[in-house]
Amino acid sequence: MKDVFDFSKRIKEKIEKSKADNINELELFSESDIDSIMGKKQSFCGKNINFKKLTNHTNVGTMARLMKEKCKYVIAYDLGTVEKNKPNAVVLVDVAKHTFFSDELTSIISGMCNLSDDFGLSYVDLDDGFIRLSFGIKGIWNME
Repeated sequence: MKDVFDFSKRIKEKIEKSKADNINELELFSESDIDSIMGKKQSFCGKNINFKKLTNHTNVGTMARLMKEKCKYVIAYDLGTVEKNKPNAVVLVDVAKHTFFSDELTSIISGMCNLSDDFGLSYVDLDDGFIRLSFGIKGIWNME
């Protein structure tokens, strides 16, 4: 299964080009490009996709993976899915309930918050209990 983090060089270049004000993303990206970015074969049904927001979601997901690699108290993470029929997406990171973060991990979490539109912190009372960090990215799909 193709991972949303496997951007080809060509796709990355197109994303950079799409940031210009005079570019129509729908003309710049083919349907297969969008499928590649999304990591699955689906037809584009929204009117506009916000590639900056999609890139933010991708980067927050990369940081979640980095947290898991660097901290033994990260229990799990979920990159969420960017779905064509939902304008928003969420990345979840579950940590042990008594966790202290190093300066490096604090910086990673801060970076994730800066790329997100919403941040949530909640206690989940399952098994031994854990803390869930939720990073929401709004407006990936424009459903107009």
